[in-house]
Amino acid sequence: MNTNTIKRATILVTGRKTQIMEAVTAELEASSFEVLQAIDNSATETHIMKSDFNLLFIGGGIDPTSRMEFQRLISIYKPNVKVVEVSFGLSSSITELVEKSLGI
Repeated sequence: MNTNTIKRATILVTGRKTQIMEAVTAELEASSFEVLQAIDNSATETHIMKSDFNLLFIGGGIDPTSRMEFQRLISIYKPNVKVVEVSFGLSSSITELVEKSLGI
């Protein structure tokens, strides 16, 4: 990756499948986004409370109760952060979905 690239935004990506997480991360980084990853609830909750990011991308494999808890924590700790939830296949690219959600 070109270290001179200006980062557009920071995205927290959470999901349960490592291979899919790596693919999502690679696509977002190729589009100059900085990516934080969380593979379990504890890591996701810690990032929500302590890390700086612009969008939470909730991928597949996250149960409904965890999704609701992440939304609740976002509303408390990061009320200006956008949230994108994906459960199944996308009709557009991940980058397009993120850009649309961020308004860029």
